[in-house]
Parts: sequence; C-alpha cells; structure tokens
Amino acid sequence: MLRFAGCVATALVLLCCEGDVGSSGTGGGGGSGGSSGGGVAGTGGGQVSTGGGSAGGSAGGSAGGSAGGSAGGSAGGSAGGSAGGSAGGSAGGGAGGSAGGSGGYTGCAGSSYKLCEDFESTTAGSLPSGWNLQVDWNTHPASEIGASTEDHHLGTGTLKVSTSNTGGPRMKRSLASLGATANSHWGRIWYKVKPQAPIATGGAYYHVTFVSLNSMLDENRVVDTVESPQRTIQYIYNLPDDSCGAGSSYNYSFDGNWHCAEWHLDVATKHYEFYIDGTQLNALTINNNTGSGCPNSRISNVSAINVGEIFYQNPTAAMTTYIDDVAIDDARIGCR
Repeated sequence: MLRFAGCVATALVLLCCEGDVGSSGTGGGGGSGGSSGGGVAGTGGGQVSTGGGSAGGSAGGSAGGSAGGSAGGSAGGSAGGSAGGSAGGSAGGGAGGSAGGSGGYTGCAGSSYKLCEDFESTTAGSLPSGWNLQVDWNTHPASEIGASTEDHHLGTGTLKVSTSNTGGPRMKRSLASLGATANSHWGRIWYKVKPQAPIATGGAYYHVTFVSLNSMLDENRVVDTVESPQRTIQYIYNLPDDSCGAGSSYNYSFDGNWHCAEWHLDVATKHYEFYIDGTQLNALTINNNTGSGCPNSRISNVSAINVGEIFYQNPTAAMTTYIDDVAIDDARIGCR
C-alpha cells in the first residue's frame, strides 16, 4: 500500500481521506493528494482512457436494441414496438444515454416501482415532492440543485446539479415508506456529467459521490467515483472514513454521455453489487463483508437516500451533473 498526502493507493482503488464529515468547512484534506499518487494509478488509467465511452455505447446499444425487439415493456421497447421494432433499436444504438429513445415514454406514471422520480412534473429549479435539500458543509444555495429541462435522459425533465464548492449539494428523501424494500432493494439512476468535466486541483484524485444511503451505522456510497488527473474514472463502494474501498480499475470516464448506474443492496446478508450500463463490476461486489478492500461494509438498516453530487477535493471548475429516472424496487429495474 502506498500513502500520499491525503490519499492512499491500493491495487484497485485510490482512497482520498477527505474528512468529509469534519468541521473545517473545506471538504477535508484530500484536496492536496499528491501528484506522485497520480503517477501510480494514473498510468493504468491512461491506458484505457476510452473505456467509458465504449462501455456506454455498447451497453446503450444492447439496452435499446433488446427493448425495441421486445414489443414494449420499457421506454425504448414501447417506441420500437409501435414502429416495428426499429425505433427502439436505432435509438439504443447511440452512446449510453441514447438507449431506448424517448418515443412512447410513460415515466414514473406508468411504473409500479416502490420509489420512482423522473422530474417530469417538478417545477424548474425546485426539488420533487418528498425530497429536501441536503448540504453537508460549505455554502450551497438552493439554486445549485433543481429540476431542469436543459438536458434529460427520457421525457423532458431531469435533475441538474452544478457547483464548484466541496460538500454538496444533494437532495434527500426518507425511505421509511418503502418498508422492507429499504433494506433489500435494487436501485438505478441515469447520470451524465456535462463536458468537459473538471479534475481536482494540484494533481489530486477527484472523489465524487452521486448516490448514497443513510443507515444506522454510516453513509453507504453506492454510486461513487474517483477521477484520476488523467481524466479516467473508477467506480467504488465507499464509506466516509475510507475504511471500505472496493473499486474497479480506471476503465471509464465522464464522457458527456448518459450512463445507467445500478446497485443491489441487502442488509441481512451484508450484500452489495454494482452495474454500469448493464454490466456488473465484480470488483465492487461485497458478500457478508468480504470483498476487495472492504473488511467491514457497515451495511445496516437504511433510513434515507441522497442523490446529487458531493465531492471532497477542490475542482478546477464547476462540475455540472444531470441525473434522471431514479428508481428503487424489489426486483432489478435494468437500464430502461
């Protein structure tokens, strides 16, 4: 194990000790994570800098294609079915976010998911009903997060988050109404980072969390990323104190396309798994607290979900993220 200023590099994941729940108001000390650390993990990342685009494209193609051919059942399938199957297939053939197209889209109104938010009925600049602003530290006005029609995955609405300050902002919702589903569920979001995504200042690694779950023991970061100085990213499962850092290789990137992120969590078996664009990343899988770099996942009873962007190192510019089609259910939802 190699340790740098504010960061730790392991075989699969570089963890920035961000002190993200501290009172310093600066988002912790990870912002200076040494450039020597960049040399270690950055080399591997540089070799696969196009991985994110190809992953999104191939997954998008298969998602949309299969949807179109199945005569409905998903957004893309609905479009494809009504037009002889070709519309969904061709729409899905685009890069990650184009999967399925918007034709025939019914959104949350046409679903039976235990939790579903597509931002279609939310006033621009506002948060959906049942969600509240979550700011962890630093100053984050409500204008930094809210519904928008500026970009979207399907339909016309999305959540837009844009800030240059560490510590948030995010939106938070209680999961008490989900009953047993809160502790054993599948979750999914679609997300897109507006190009060109910033990197961390000073050659540090840039840790950005999009979705986390509040539990009795901790905050479980279930859609979580680390970006290298070379602009490649890895996906990780992480805790605020960085004691658990199961992570993929740096095969992906914030490429300006829509990507489908899924997670499966089960409290009883201390189980977690993660998928990006329909493909499981086995390096992140945790079973009964055994998994790469994760001796104690601290998976426990879930009380709430946080959605947005929170980062722990100072970026070179504001980061803008769009998040759409948030859903939780008892069974796998998939990229539709």
